[in-house]
Amino acid sequence: MQAAIRLEPELQGKPVVILAGAPTLTKVFAVNQEARNLGVETGMTKVQVEAFKGIVCRWRSPSQEATAYATLLDCAWTISPRVEDGAKREEQDFSDTAVLDIAGCEKLFGSREKIAQDLRRVASEVGFETNVAVAGSPLAAVCAAQGFTGVTVIPAGEEGLQIGRLSLEALRIPLEFVETFKRWGIHTCAEFAALPEVAIVERLGQEGLHWWRLARGADDQPLIAKEFPSNFEEHLDLDSPVDLLEPLLFVLNRLLEQLCARLRMHILVIGEIKVTLTLERNDSRNKEPLFHIRTLRPPVPARDSKFLLKLLQLDLEKHPPSLPVTAVRMLTTPVKARSQQLGLSCGFAGAIAFRSESASRTVVHAAANAHSCHRRDQSHAHARTERFSQQGTSLSYPDVTAPRTGAR
Repeated sequence: MQAAIRLEPELQGKPVVILAGAPTLTKVFAVNQEARNLGVETGMTKVQVEAFKGIVCRWRSPSQEATAYATLLDCAWTISPRVEDGAKREEQDFSDTAVLDIAGCEKLFGSREKIAQDLRRVASEVGFETNVAVAGSPLAAVCAAQGFTGVTVIPAGEEGLQIGRLSLEALRIPLEFVETFKRWGIHTCAEFAALPEVAIVERLGQEGLHWWRLARGADDQPLIAKEFPSNFEEHLDLDSPVDLLEPLLFVLNRLLEQLCARLRMHILVIGEIKVTLTLERNDSRNKEPLFHIRTLRPPVPARDSKFLLKLLQLDLEKHPPSLPVTAVRMLTTPVKARSQQLGLSCGFAGAIAFRSESASRTVVHAAANAHSCHRRDQSHAHARTERFSQQGTSLSYPDVTAPRTGAR
């Protein structure tokens, strides 16, 4: 659900339904709270959903879910380099939970409560509504995040007490086992943890023993960190084909804004951007997809979405797609943000002014020599831009002024 809403902020507060399945077997895959309040439930057919007024329907897109989850991992990497995928049920074919190790991060970011609040704030800036939980083990934190809303901080040694308040679904137990436990009269994690260990192993095996230990808060599974990604990607499937440049630029702008927001978390800029447009085929017998691919390398690495959108507009005007577009995929190769080159006569105050400009623009005129240095650097940067354009680079557009090195 949030994978679709984050790319369409105008859907916030509206009843939204995610559909999945073949045209004759289309059913509701997910609903938000507004749609649930109207009576819509998962598993309903598309015909049943159309009986409700004001419902917004969107088709499920696994590629959008993958990019949304990558964005969630980006939020976790802003705090800790040790991040892994959260556990999921066997029947669940998507990931919605990230786990990070915050051991030692208190000295940099404050208390565990503050770290949890900061994580939730960062996630909200990229369009997510999240639940954040802090616990002594990865799986205990996952269970708490799935079961409690908002921010939850479990003190050390109280994992079993807090998890015991949750229902069995929070343990990510397969649904058939949950139904069996309910027939036994077991509905909460505390009731499940009260069962004898030997009886659990005899009836449920090692997997049941794992659930039992998790319900007691005694799971000690280590965290296996993921590698930081080498590129960033956004994807959007269109509801209807687009054959005009103006609405296509509207879609590209949304994807660029999301990519720039993600890169801003890691203080990175875009060195190369590859746009893949999936085209609509006129021949229905040929199922092989048709693509229109454009690769751009900005004159100066940047993460200004308006500047990058202008480059894409000029390139697509020169090389337009031959058929209507049904999906857009944007892949960027990031590079580290370059610092501005200062003059030899500039003191330390000039460097402070430049760094502060990108954050809050409050110390731009830190000193008189910093101001004069800033003006000289602007003239040098303009001269370098003119020389770059005279070299005949394919992406030098006369009506687009490249931003200064180290731009936001």
